[in-house]
Amino acid sequence: MLALGGGPQLHTDKQTNRAIALDAHLLSHRYSAVQTWHLGFSAAHLSAHTPDAENNALWALSIYPQLNLPLPWAKSHDAFFYVRTLAPTWISETRLGERKQGNHFVFQSQVGVGFRFGEQNRWSANLGYRHYSNAGLDEPNEGMDATLLLTLGRRL
Repeated sequence: MLALGGGPQLHTDKQTNRAIALDAHLLSHRYSAVQTWHLGFSAAHLSAHTPDAENNALWALSIYPQLNLPLPWAKSHDAFFYVRTLAPTWISETRLGERKQGNHFVFQSQVGVGFRFGEQNRWSANLGYRHYSNAGLDEPNEGMDATLLLTLGRRL
């Protein structure tokens, strides 16, 4: 899956971020009629646009479990889903623009909504929000955000 997006960095008015990511579901398991779990890998490049930052780019590598659930208003339509992800992540730099992390180990959290389409619903598209922070395990813990990501993927 290919994800592209970005937007304003939350909690500052001087920084916007951009992200491009390549995500791959390595394993999938339909746990029940309403839950599908995926185990995957993500390689993301984030860049910051700010007037006076020291480091404006980093790489993030994640191994993630992802839970897909049907949207409450679309339970009769399997094509629509809600995405939740929480992933241990390594970042190449501890700073992105004005935002700082205490170390290179962080978590990627993501939420989004999407739909499947095409022959046998092999294609998927979703809109989501992606956040990186160390969950308070170290100081500083200034989150880094891609506030709007469009992801397009195809199941093989």
